[in-house]
Amino acid sequence: SKSRLLKGLHIDVVSPVKVQLRSGEEKYPGIVRFRGPLIQERSLSGIFFGVELLEEGRGQGFTDGQYQGKQLFRCDEDCGVFVALDKLELMEDDDNELENDYAAPVDSMQVDLPPLELNSRVSVKIGKN
Repeated sequence: SKSRLLKGLHIDVVSPVKVQLRSGEEKYPGIVRFRGPLIQERSLSGIFFGVELLEEGRGQGFTDGQYQGKQLFRCDEDCGVFVALDKLELMEDDDNELENDYAAPVDSMQVDLPPLELNSRVSVKIGKN
């Protein structure tokens, strides 16, 4: 549906989500670690989401972030999945109970940031607080 596609525009790397792994089963919490085509050479691949499963979802996945020999993101073995938009639901602020530690991107190269301009201010958070 159109509204679902519009919601998908807001799901990006580090977004907290709920993932439907199997039809009829509960949705597991996770963090988006990858967004894009699984096969770069094929423009018809579509957009997929690499999700690191958290909490009760850990161990329910099928990857460590690798797809066909290419590492697209990193997580523990069997704690990651690649899914299409129809299997994801963006967590709302009120049901986002995930630890802050999970929100940090695994690899800063995966985050698309706007280019810096001359005299731009940059803040870097180091440490827990």
